[in-house]
Amino acid sequence: TAAQSGRARPLRILVPRQSDLEYMMDRLLANAGLSVPEGTYVGQDDLLLNATFLSLGSFGAGVFPQPYGEYMLAIDPPARQEFTVLSSFPGVTPPPTVLVVRRSLLEEQPDVMATFFRTLERAANQVNALSREELLDLGWTLVTKLFLPGQEPGGMPEEHVERVAEAIEDILIPEFPAPAPLDREIFSQVLSWAQSKRYVLRSVDYDEVVVPPIQ
Repeated sequence: TAAQSGRARPLRILVPRQSDLEYMMDRLLANAGLSVPEGTYVGQDDLLLNATFLSLGSFGAGVFPQPYGEYMLAIDPPARQEFTVLSSFPGVTPPPTVLVVRRSLLEEQPDVMATFFRTLERAANQVNALSREELLDLGWTLVTKLFLPGQEPGGMPEEHVERVAEAIEDILIPEFPAPAPLDREIFSQVLSWAQSKRYVLRSVDYDEVVVPPIQ
């Protein structure tokens, strides 16, 4: 965008620092032969706060995980008219969610960790087996608490309830995978990126820190 004086203003992108979203943006731009100037990325870990900044026009672009981005635009119709949604990250594999536990817990209480992994896998299977209608019923309360802190679904104005319901209907519901070892290639790529950003100051060996789920 250009200021009234005619001088171009530098683009600032809302994205949580040291996050998978920052990693994916860097990879996407690098694949296109672009680099990110210092000071381009700004933002908080609080995605709701980032969404508020973006909707107020304080920043030109923001990076949000799905279905958060689509929900945010659906719940705020003026935002959908003002912003263009770019959702393609060609050639960039999203890093998986990683569970981090103390080594002492793995060594001293393997039965506890085995129970945890079995429970996690069972929960994923149960959620995957639910119908879309059941998931939307479950998600209604969770979405309300996430995007409208302090409000209960029954206490919202009818117009607001309808907008929330329409937004939830449009959400893409993923299939949740069972716990599995972290892929070596993904580990190497993310580690190299973190070192280049000086988020990690030493090399880390895969076999030193990654263990398969305890059965």
